[in-house]
Amino acid sequence: MTIQELDVTQNLCLVFGNEGAGVSPRILEQCQKRILIPMADGVDSLNVASASAVFLYGVRSGRIAMRR
Repeated sequence: MTIQELDVTQNLCLVFGNEGAGVSPRILEQCQKRILIPMADGVDSLNVASASAVFLYGVRSGRIAMRR
């Protein structure tokens, strides 16, 4: 599932992994969904600060748009 497909009206618990190790398998087992940020060709990953900023902006924008 991508960030554009996420239902942002629901309560969310966000877990971000680092670029090297990601999220541990033990934590991933507890997660209901894995959300991807689509990347441009040639880009493999974002650092956790960039990924969280993109994700939080997307969630907030989606919630604002739904109020209108």
